[in-house]
Amino acid sequence: MLMLVFVSGLVDSSARADDNPADSKIDLKKIKEDQETQVQVVQNRTFSRSGKVEFGILGGAIMTDPFISVFSAGGKLGYNFSDLFKLQALVWRDFVKESSSGVTFSQDTSRLPDSNYPEMLYAGEFVFSPIYGKLDFLNLFIMYCDLHIGVGAGDRVTQSGPDLAYIVNVGEEIFLSQHFSFNFDYRMLIFQQTILDKFDGSNAVLGKPYEMSNVFTIGFSVLF
Repeated sequence: MLMLVFVSGLVDSSARADDNPADSKIDLKKIKEDQETQVQVVQNRTFSRSGKVEFGILGGAIMTDPFISVFSAGGKLGYNFSDLFKLQALVWRDFVKESSSGVTFSQDTSRLPDSNYPEMLYAGEFVFSPIYGKLDFLNLFIMYCDLHIGVGAGDRVTQSGPDLAYIVNVGEEIFLSQHFSFNFDYRMLIFQQTILDKFDGSNAVLGKPYEMSNVFTIGFSVLF
């Protein structure tokens, strides 16, 4: 008797499965569509700068000649063709003083080192922002930011005159709202400079070596 009940149950279950074949199959197409929808939501930008003019101020430190300490302050003005591409003009002024090594050298020799003091930078940059994302800061709030890279060129003005400089830029922009953001940038400046002989006070040209300066800046931008 028990065997008949068991067999009857199996037959009944099989019949119901045959009547509704869709219930026993996984809808792979629907799962794929759901996954694509979720990815699209993640990729949506909360803050967009496409079609906006961007004005910013910046300041930072420049790693160059060990006998001097250099700090910079300036601004930039650019236009965002999209969220990916931007073209901007960059200007800053350099503030120079002798480093501890320079002071020691001057005291020991009673002469100045042959340092070529930087004065200004006028340049243009093309910036590409391929990565955009969100970061959780200490479980306190979400930061919206992007990673950008750029190349540029311009005039590097020093004591010995202007020289053509090439720029490579890597940085990050953190959005505060649709109209405000913080910027952190590293730039490598490469240019050929003229070194003057300050050691004996003649200011004769000693050579024209290539200089590579490492520039670290922090800035604040307004988009409108």
